[in-house]
Amino acid sequence: MKVDFHLHSHFSDGTMSPEELVDKLAEREVAAAALTDHDSVNGCSRFHKAAADNNIASYSGVEISTLWDGLEIHVVGLNIDHTDAQLLARLEQQRARRTERAFAMAQRLEGAGFIKVWQGTCELAGDGVAPGRAHFARYLVESGQIASPQKAFKRWLGQGKPAYVASQWCEMAQAVDWIIQAGGYAVLAHPTRYKAGRGRRERLLKAFAEAGGHAIEIPLYNLESSEARQVLKLTEMLQLQGGAGSDYHGAITRWIQPGVEYDRQTLPSPVWDRWIELSQEQ
Repeated sequence: MKVDFHLHSHFSDGTMSPEELVDKLAEREVAAAALTDHDSVNGCSRFHKAAADNNIASYSGVEISTLWDGLEIHVVGLNIDHTDAQLLARLEQQRARRTERAFAMAQRLEGAGFIKVWQGTCELAGDGVAPGRAHFARYLVESGQIASPQKAFKRWLGQGKPAYVASQWCEMAQAVDWIIQAGGYAVLAHPTRYKAGRGRRERLLKAFAEAGGHAIEIPLYNLESSEARQVLKLTEMLQLQGGAGSDYHGAITRWIQPGVEYDRQTLPSPVWDRWIELSQEQ
């Protein structure tokens, strides 16, 4: 079965509407999926309607930016109640932090000579969306001020680069609690992508489990790497479930396609199994 429990629409930093994203999922024969925009659930209702029209099992989700031990860590909430008032208020606080950070980055870029960065990026992101780094990269490319998104990150927007501004997110354990209170399942996103060696990565996974996290996103695309093997071993040792997703952001990540194949030999106790069973029974 092909699933994808880590997808983005234009409500975060993708370039596709929820409906266009579902069209892509149908084209790729994805059977079940969740929309996990950054600190936003604004696209979930449209995502569900489009998915139902295409006979795809769909789930509400969110990807919350957090801090742990000085690292920016992303926690995905799956099968949440995307109408939960408390969650919506907390995500609004996250978006306010994201907007403050975005404005500071725009000031740095404009100070370096780039033109109309704040205005242009906000227009590109759309009403009510706090711009992220991918929005800045896309604006700089589309306005002809830089050659590619990769060059934008490598020279200006990546961590430690001139326009990078450190985040002031909530703590990882807080995000886990928010997700649980909204009736969802907390999944540690892409654990091999953080700047952490084996020892720090092990501490991260243990801290996530202690905070009440449910599952670890397994890098199914690179299971032969030592990092992936470590994550698999720790997931099983900590008695956590497995998650999987492409982290697809539309045209921004042209090298990624939505939908991941999995089987029980490679993914321990998939967190979505029971949800899919229930949807098939209905």
